[in-house]
Amino acid sequence: MDVELVEANPKVEDVKDQQVLTRGPVVYCLEGIDNPDILEHTDLFSYKPGEYEIVAKDDLTYGIKIIKGEMLKAGKNQTQKFTAIPYFAWRNRGATKVRVWF
Repeated sequence: MDVELVEANPKVEDVKDQQVLTRGPVVYCLEGIDNPDILEHTDLFSYKPGEYEIVAKDDLTYGIKIIKGEMLKAGKNQTQKFTAIPYFAWRNRGATKVRVWF
């Protein structure tokens, strides 16, 4: 299955002009444990379209697949690496921030 960036419905004001990362029917999120810098400044980042790496993560529930990629930092010609996990697996490693839409 390919990784896709899905655009938010423009009628939903809270996520207007944002995207969510999906793979098949599964929605992915960024968790603070893996992405502390991004989740401290969520308004500065957006998903970078392109190649994504799918990795089996044995220390998460049932060896689920995670997605690794890069995000664009607003106003700068910089990228930041991210790790995304399936939304259903959020908080399996303790309490932390989470974000789905960027």
